This record gives sequence, structure tokens and C-alpha cells, in this order.
Amino acid sequence: MKNSARENKQMVDVLMSAFEKSAQSLSAIANAVGVSRPTLTGRVERLLEDGILRVDTNGRFWINGFYCFVILKIHLKGAQLITVFASDKRVERIDFKAVESMSESDNAARFAGIAERHIDGLKKSKNTVLSAVIADGEGFILPKTLGRAQSRRELVQKCLSKEPKSVLYLSTNSPCPHFYFGGESVGSGRGVRKLDVETLESAFDVITPDLLAIDGFYALDRTGSAAIKDLCKRVGAELWGNERDELSIDEVGALRRIFERYCERIL
Repeated sequence: MKNSARENKQMVDVLMSAFEKSAQSLSAIANAVGVSRPTLTGRVERLLEDGILRVDTNGRFWINGFYCFVILKIHLKGAQLITVFASDKRVERIDFKAVESMSESDNAARFAGIAERHIDGLKKSKNTVLSAVIADGEGFILPKTLGRAQSRRELVQKCLSKEPKSVLYLSTNSPCPHFYFGGESVGSGRGVRKLDVETLESAFDVITPDLLAIDGFYALDRTGSAAIKDLCKRVGAELWGNERDELSIDEVGALRRIFERYCERIL
């Protein structure tokens, strides 16, 4: 069992490395994953046989361009449907608002239906689709094609460094603050109505994190972004934020979970 779990992790590391830094040689991937070339060769051959990896004439490895990854992100005010195309690592986002007269579960079911139709359309275009769901709430009944909803808090935690660093994580779609230390979640608070400098200044009066991570940094207007950058510089906090065509921390975590489930199936 231990060998199987280790092999699974190494294969996932290979896929993440191939996705994040495409067109890599076997030596470069072995270096990034931290295993020997002979060990890596077996992992790569399995992924090549299954078709998710491909190799070009120069011996460089890529995620097969026919693969795309769909992430459904359900938050307090609605949902976002994210499609990541392996061919050029392009990220497409479509936003949906929740229907106020519907319950949280009914809205989740509605968003899941939209995601399934989207996936069907991608498959008709000859894409191979792997999917995941990120949700703030729990207990959603989702179609088997989408799988179980993953907790945003746990996905962020999975991607954070184990260094003794404090991280305040906020989302502009569902700005419920989560606080992490050393890669572990140590608490969360209530959602705020608006993510602005005044709100952050109040938070920083209580605690100043080493890193302020904002998911959906693109949603802030230019003035707000500049003011938040100035605030972080003033208090000595590092600022991280993703643009609309980039994956956020929790989305990277969801992609890793997609690869984990994929590798479990082929082992």
C-alpha cells in the first residue's frame, strides 16, 4: 500500500510539473519531482501509455493537448465555471449568479447541471475532460461526473508551504477569511461584504500576516489594487493575487486533486 501511495504521488508530481512547466526533458522533470531517472522512467511510461502525457521528437514532455480540466467553483453569491486547456494552458472563466429565491443546495444543483452540459460540449469537440468542484459549503449532492465537492480551505492548505509562515487568504467572490500557519489551517472568520483597504486595515490591527493571498485579484479595480499593494508594503506583508487568466491557489489544489484521482484509476 505504501509503495502504491508513493507511486501515486510521484505520478501526480510528474503531471503537475509537466503542466506548470511544459516541454521539459526527463532529467528536468526528475529534478523537479526529486526522484532518480530510472524511477521516473517507469512513472512516465505509464502516463504515456495511458495518453495523458506525450513526448515530442526532442524528448520533451507535455500534457496531451486533447485534455482539458473543468473546475466548478461554488461560492456564496453564485458560481464560476473554469476551463483549463492543456494545449496552451489557457484559462477561461464564466460567472453565474445564484437565484435568491432558491436554496443553497438547489443553486448548487443548478450550477452542476450547467457544468455537465459544458463538459458534454467539450467532449463533442473531441476533448478529454477531467473535472473537480470547489465549494465553500458542504453536503452538496453532485452528479458522479463531477465527483465530490472539495473544501476551498483544504485545497488552499494543500498548496501552501510547510514553512512557519502566516497566510491570510481571501476571495473576492466569497470573502470569508481563512488563516493559515505553517501550511495548516488555524481558523476562519465571517464573510465580509466588501474587500477594501479599510476592511484589511481593521484586520491588520488584529494580526499582520506574512502573506496576504487574494483569490480573484482581477476583480479589484485598479485603484483598490494599488491601495492594497501600498497597505501591504506599509505593514510589511507580502501580497499575492491571481489575474483572470491565471489559476488561484485553490484552483491549483483542485487540479492536483484531479491528477490524484486520475492516477488512482490507472495504478
